[in-house]
Amino acid sequence: MFLLEAKHLNTSGGGQDKQISELIEILSLKETNKNISYIAFLDGNYSNILLGNEGHGEKLETQRKEIKKYLDDNSQSYWVNTAGFIALLSNF
Repeated sequence: MFLLEAKHLNTSGGGQDKQISELIEILSLKETNKNISYIAFLDGNYSNILLGNEGHGEKLETQRKEIKKYLDDNSQSYWVNTAGFIALLSNF
């Protein structure tokens, strides 16, 4: 079973930071039932910036570190953009 939270963002900012925090929170959830996977789906231009390797400031780096930490801690969780979502679903 997949539980998905989806967002579409084109720019960064205060409201967008809240939405990114909500997606990161999804990744922090843990289930004893290994049949449940959490998917944080971020579409739009900001997804490419967040998933990229370029700097863009301390806030972005903090978000990237949190995402990586929760993905490392929860192997049943996924952070995807549109291409990643399509690839993930094609594997199931």
